[in-house]
Amino acid sequence: MFSERSNILSKKIKYDYSQPEQDSMNIIYGVTQNFLLGAFVSMQSVIKFNPNIQLHFHFFVEKISDNYLKKLEKTAKKYSIAIDVYIINNTKLTFLPISERWPYATFYRVIGFDILSADYKTALYLDADVICKGNLSEIASLNLHEYYFAIVPDLPTLQERAKKLDIIKKSKYFNSGVMLANLDSWKKNNLMENFVSEISKNKDNSLFPDQDILNMISDGHNLYLDKNYNFLYGMDDEPKIKNSEYYKKKLTDDVKLIHYVGVSKPWHEWVNYQSAKFFRNVYNDSIWSSLPLEKALTAKQWKKKSSHERWQSKYFSSLISHLNYIIVKLKKKLK
Repeated sequence: MFSERSNILSKKIKYDYSQPEQDSMNIIYGVTQNFLLGAFVSMQSVIKFNPNIQLHFHFFVEKISDNYLKKLEKTAKKYSIAIDVYIINNTKLTFLPISERWPYATFYRVIGFDILSADYKTALYLDADVICKGNLSEIASLNLHEYYFAIVPDLPTLQERAKKLDIIKKSKYFNSGVMLANLDSWKKNNLMENFVSEISKNKDNSLFPDQDILNMISDGHNLYLDKNYNFLYGMDDEPKIKNSEYYKKKLTDDVKLIHYVGVSKPWHEWVNYQSAKFFRNVYNDSIWSSLPLEKALTAKQWKKKSSHERWQSKYFSSLISHLNYIIVKLKKKLK
């Protein structure tokens, strides 16, 4: 197995309070520090809406605090589930095209697939900005047969781009934020080795390096899920829409998994919209509510925060945020 040979995993922490006689649904998260809160609340949302499923969560991280580990153990014990934390040694990931835009954690999902393929048949990968609002029994029991992944096709504009770049020939281009992976097929078809081989050839021309390569290596071998299992919703569109009730038309009862795409996330303090309630309600009722909502740090976040505050009629705050955007951007240029 590629990941074992490369000594990528430096430590594994296990909290298992599950029922041993039951088959588990394995769920993977691969996250940086600034997405941990999102991932923890995402996990909590899956627990909330799936009491009938034995759950086993797998977190792939570079580092994690003792405080977070204590909360994870309490969560595992309270809900009789299993939670594993894998500490990744990033110094061993030199074969990947790491950049400021595409940090190490971008590739933790494929590392997760590879490591888990030694012990499990399937695993559901979720981005940290995916919130569950419905039962997942249907995909938990889905037989993937020889398919590599069960996925949801991406937006039409990205379908066109993928064809122009010759990323796909047989399949529809998919969004990798939600992926049910056939780990038997992953291992049998050496998909980790294929991924590393292809990404070494495509370091410069891929807008989404991990997603593009996953599409390439699985072309013609994917099963399509209904869009309600990866429903894309952009919080940054709220100021453009200017309709606080708009979300109701999109985030209907049929939606099982909301994927909050874009710069602004529901765990950011400036996101004060009803469409964030699916995250905020779970957050407020959970052990994670002791963690504060996150402030703007990057130039992109300050810029978006400013535009949201302007729409919310917080004009002075918007001005301050815009000034912070300029300051952070200038500091970056002067480095």
